[in-house]
Amino acid sequence: LAITDAGARAKGPRLVPSPPGHVKIVAVNAKQNRLLVSYDRFTSLFELGRAVRSRPLAFDGGVAGGIAPPDVLIVQEMRPSNVEIFERLLKQRFRVQYQILGPSDSAASIIINTDRIALDGEVVVWSDVCTDEDHPTDGRKSRNYELARLIALDTQSPFVVAGMHAAKDYASTQLNDCFYRNVEELRRQLQDETAPVIIGGDFNRR
Repeated sequence: LAITDAGARAKGPRLVPSPPGHVKIVAVNAKQNRLLVSYDRFTSLFELGRAVRSRPLAFDGGVAGGIAPPDVLIVQEMRPSNVEIFERLLKQRFRVQYQILGPSDSAASIIINTDRIALDGEVVVWSDVCTDEDHPTDGRKSRNYELARLIALDTQSPFVVAGMHAAKDYASTQLNDCFYRNVEELRRQLQDETAPVIIGGDFNRR
């Protein structure tokens, strides 16, 4: 993500909402898992918030040279406390209301712009199918994934967003079957949905 200098940001493109019928979805995978007990933690998150705000204009959705605040963000590689800080930064950068959906310990957190998007019902949460019982030598704690049924307020159109962050070692160790088993579980969770589905996250799979 491009980060412009202070002067360019001050003069930067105006903020405009996504056009009617458009939903802007951004995946954020920037490692912020460490709990730094110093100003570095906040500096890093400030830079991330600034980067989302000043991402290249090629991604403005053709909104007359302006930048549209993301309507939905799928966030990986962040501690719950950092997700909360990031949500507050988004509110400051874009001057719109954002809300974290579902439990704070999700491996792929979903954040919505409540000025444009509404949650329709409860967030669905399920656990990674590979638990300590399945792989006793792994020592992994449970990982939660989630899906949210959403409504675009301008058109009242429903859609579904699912977030998943497959463990990195699923692709490179004896736990390789865990990747495929989790993809099948994701498919099962979504099989009865009738609205358009968007899946985002980090699959650690080339």
